[in-house]
Amino acid sequence: MSKLRLLNYWFKKAFACFFILSFPDALRYFCHVLFGSQGILKVTIPGLTHPIALRAPSSDLFVLSQVFDDKQYQFATTRDPEIIVDAGANIGLTSIYLSNRFPSAKIYAIEPAEDNIRIAKENVAPYPNIILLQKALWKTSGPLNLCNPAGENWTYCVDHDSTSSKQNGSETVCGITLDELMETYHLERIDVLKMDIESAEKEVFEDPVRWIGKVDAIVIELHERALPGCNRVFYNQTNDFEREWQEGELTYVVRKGSCLQ
Repeated sequence: MSKLRLLNYWFKKAFACFFILSFPDALRYFCHVLFGSQGILKVTIPGLTHPIALRAPSSDLFVLSQVFDDKQYQFATTRDPEIIVDAGANIGLTSIYLSNRFPSAKIYAIEPAEDNIRIAKENVAPYPNIILLQKALWKTSGPLNLCNPAGENWTYCVDHDSTSSKQNGSETVCGITLDELMETYHLERIDVLKMDIESAEKEVFEDPVRWIGKVDAIVIELHERALPGCNRVFYNQTNDFEREWQEGELTYVVRKGSCLQ
């Protein structure tokens, strides 16, 4: 990373820190940055009963800012969703945000990376309506190679050559399909499918016939830049959703009668 990009990177962290953390929490965070030490911080967020664990320094602060300051998932609803799937749950922040908005919903949080799961377990423990699964959403079940070429905590991705031998620095994770998830937990429908899975959407939407008719709304971050073809595969498989719109990095497709407006 160039010096200019590095400076911009830390400036954005400082900006996010200023708006989302209390002064003592922000000070503790930047002590870790200043002295180059790694640590886990418990921070308080306005409106939340339980504190949240963050790694310092890491991309966790950006995710926290997106979810709780920018309110990236503050979509309008006509009624409360009953079943939410959070695919690409990272350290559980989106699931926690949605749990506080919709306390009666069951939320299935899917995250493959071991270091994210360790923090997510701590964060979602006070929320009995969040079911955390260390899996990778994929087109098939079975073992997959998980890699992180960008080196950030939010950029873990499944090796698209999933039959290749395990590479240095990668880990093995179990893949899960959406129809398998629905069968395991006896889900008749999914009200909201949130998906941010770092280009694995191209594989997931290759053949969604067994489950896509049971999903009422999809909120997805597409990764066309990382893997060309993601957009085309997604849109080809969601033609029968009645409405579509864009909010920031997120694409919404919604069926008639969905709880999303």
